Amino acid sequence: MNPPQNTLAFGAPGIEPRWTSSAKEGVGTAYHTSCRVWFTLSHGIVNEIYYPHVDKPNTRDFQFLISDGETFCHEEKRDLNHQIEYPERDCLFYRLTNSDPDGRYRVVKHVLTDPHLSVLLVHTRLEVFDESLHGKLRLYALLAPHLAGFGAGNSAWCSELGDNELLRAQREDVHLTRACAARRRALGHGMQHRFLPPIRRLCRLQRWMAGFDAELQNGLGICSSDRRKYRADRRDRLA
Repeated sequence: MNPPQNTLAFGAPGIEPRWTSSAKEGVGTAYHTSCRVWFTLSHGIVNEIYYPHVDKPNTRDFQFLISDGETFCHEEKRDLNHQIEYPERDCLFYRLTNSDPDGRYRVVKHVLTDPHLSVLLVHTRLEVFDESLHGKLRLYALLAPHLAGFGAGNSAWCSELGDNELLRAQREDVHLTRACAARRRALGHGMQHRFLPPIRRLCRLQRWMAGFDAELQNGLGICSSDRRKYRADRRDRLA
């Protein structure tokens, strides 16, 4: 793997670290003790991921941003309508469907842990119903690590393992790795994008995707994009 560069990511010092909503809609883990991951859900997204114990959160949340690159940039947890389903009643397996309020598209995610590894699996499908958006919609995966319960003072970098492109975060002996088929990756400090109108959020997002590769000294945000546009299938692994 590539070693991290000892540089400061853009956006420093970022906003003050904070936790996510306490209004949980789901909790999950695996049946076997060899998997030491627990996770929570709310507002259609993954919230805290706990490892190696149930009292050790390592993320604030993990969600997608959806944009046509011109007129809007939606956050899953704030801008979409949420539905949670339980495809299998005998295991902690969830289907999350987040739909555009205007009915133009929806994001369908299946979330579960690997039964024998400390890995969270998220399979994502983007379905587009508005023909004018075919070939235009893009997914941006946004992960906010809070390693060992701390949202500041973490480090992160982009790396490769064989043909796999990774995003990694670390705090002392705790490591978080995100693996998927992303086309671009970026690291940066948390920003108050929720207070920006959609077009300004989009411009800020494009700055995120400009290609940063840096070690963080304060708050931490990890973002990647999938440039395969509509009806994209993604399999994200968080370990």
